[in-house]
Amino acid sequence: MKLQTKLLLMKETVSKEEFQLHGELIELFSGENLEAAVGFTVQLLTLDDEGWPRIALLSVGEVLAVDDTTVRLALWPESRTTGNLIRSAQGVLAFVHHEVAYTVRIRTVRLPDLNDPLALAVFDGRVTEVRRDQVSYAVLQSGITFNLPDPPQVLTRWNATIKQLRRHAPAGSFAQTDPERDPGLERPVTSSPDNGQ
Repeated sequence: MKLQTKLLLMKETVSKEEFQLHGELIELFSGENLEAAVGFTVQLLTLDDEGWPRIALLSVGEVLAVDDTTVRLALWPESRTTGNLIRSAQGVLAFVHHEVAYTVRIRTVRLPDLNDPLALAVFDGRVTEVRRDQVSYAVLQSGITFNLPDPPQVLTRWNATIKQLRRHAPAGSFAQTDPERDPGLERPVTSSPDNGQ
């Protein structure tokens, strides 16, 4: 009886591995219509220097899908997560979207920091794996969510951060800014990135 139950659960489990972001995720992290995504939380998992997992909680105002293989992150410069990415150059993004649990593995390179609207460390993450998990017998309602006490102030900062992340593509990053996405931009001039080493 236990074996039959186990086989039934296995049949109802959907697990799929991909190697790039599909259209729905690119839209989710497009930086557009941030107001509609207030509360959506992305967990960024890294390993500290003792091998312990560390979790940072990010919003849609700190994660930008540059293309289907690159995500750009804005983090606090002095955070342990930033230090972990500098040291290991890899992390995992985890979130729930439309009843599916996603984990996205990334390999990162540090770009020059942002100074406006805040001082933030910037990383490009090359997507190496996207895993989707979903089961029919237990439907996910959401991942971690939050409320904003002062939405206008935070949304103004998020929009300004995303605008800067779009422009932020020096040589050494995994992706180059797309002028078609922002017609006012030119291809960035080649420069040496600060890898924080």
